[in-house]
Amino acid sequence: MSDVIVASGTRCPLLGGRVLPVAILLVVWCTAGRADETNPTGEPPQDDPRAVFELLRGAWETEDPRGLADLVHDDGLRIHGTTTDARVAVYSPSQAFYYFKNLFQIHDTDAFIFRRMQQAEDTPRVHAMARWHRHRTGSTADDVVGLMIVLTRDGDGWALTEINIIR
Repeated sequence: MSDVIVASGTRCPLLGGRVLPVAILLVVWCTAGRADETNPTGEPPQDDPRAVFELLRGAWETEDPRGLADLVHDDGLRIHGTTTDARVAVYSPSQAFYYFKNLFQIHDTDAFIFRRMQQAEDTPRVHAMARWHRHRTGSTADDVVGLMIVLTRDGDGWALTEINIIR
């Protein structure tokens, strides 16, 4: 068994010189265990719609189609066109991934800001108004799009169900 020199300069014959690797593993294991006790998924809690809106904002600003698609309700996402374009498109969560991916290939996000959130007492829906500051890829001309985003109660959490484009 070889000796290990500890910080004080004394020799320690503990574990044949494997004190540091064992200590690091022990610290990592203990830290990971504590994180799992408070939040087993490691993600922000989705029982508060504000937390879900914050996840949505972060995914939109970083142009993360997977992050946005993961927030879509299992029943799908409805995208409503502007008042002059009355089309409505419905996307499953997997289709929503490609919708957002294509959207972010065409437009670069400069900022995504929630203006306000509104929820009536004891309703399974919550609305938020957002401003998406963007420009077309390869262009410097800025554009601002208003969005009304709707979350619907889904079990113990909230899921993205509608995006209404407001011009």
